[in-house]
Amino acid sequence: MRELVLLFVLIIAFVLVACANHSTGNLDYETSGGYSTEEAPGDTEAAEESATEDSPSESETAEDDSRPENDTEDTSAREETPGLGEYVRITATQAKEMMAATEEFVLLDVRTPEEFAEGYIEGAILIPHTEIAARATTELPEKDMMILVYCRSGRRSEEAARSLLELGYTKVYDFGGIIDWPYQIAE
Repeated sequence: MRELVLLFVLIIAFVLVACANHSTGNLDYETSGGYSTEEAPGDTEAAEESATEDSPSESETAEDDSRPENDTEDTSAREETPGLGEYVRITATQAKEMMAATEEFVLLDVRTPEEFAEGYIEGAILIPHTEIAARATTELPEKDMMILVYCRSGRRSEEAARSLLELGYTKVYDFGGIIDWPYQIAE
């Protein structure tokens, strides 16, 4: 019975996200001047399997209930942040492509030090999301540097990305959680 309820909740979440994307016109990243779905290749089947295998516990779900469970679709909705940069949500595949295309970026992990110690994406620096406001200006001095932000499932990375934008950073990209990262993780 519990599995049926969870499945029902996931279906409702998917429908709500699809409706929101449709009503705002953000059906793909191309409408926002980015990649079209054809240009942003990704192994969605592998990502779906990864998301299924790495399902969060009940307590983690409660913490991160503001995001859909499965992040394999391109949900690159752009939302304006008045007077600053834009909040941009990209997929793990798009983040990987951006990292491969340039050497000038910061890969920012906003999880706790304990989570970071369990595994992280190679090259990431750690600034927990609760410390962004206090540490960003000293540890991330270049406000026009591309910053790729991730956490465990995406809730904290969105919070951190929005905080960075409010601090004046202009090229901030939230690619969600490490649970949706289908590539190698360092330990």
